[in-house]
Amino acid sequence: MNIINCDTTAMKEAGQNLAKISDEYLELIQSFSERFRKISSVTGEWTGEGAELFCKSIQNEDIEKLKNFGFRMKQYGNILIQNGLMLEETIMKGKLDE
Repeated sequence: MNIINCDTTAMKEAGQNLAKISDEYLELIQSFSERFRKISSVTGEWTGEGAELFCKSIQNEDIEKLKNFGFRMKQYGNILIQNGLMLEETIMKGKLDE
């Protein structure tokens, strides 16, 4: 008979941690995005056509990729939680009454 050892508590905790870290990451990316929007127009740290083109390119391409990564990681965290719960439920159904 084969035995599979699985710590569902660790699975769920890892999923919760991953979801929490993903939320923090997404907040950081949003803050970074807002900061870049202000560089040439509000703060005047870097001005001119080059600054505007660079900031627009960051906004349009890279920020969306970074946000997508954060959303995916949060999804993986939720999947870990769900799989831990489903595994616990499956194990409970398979137990015999003592």
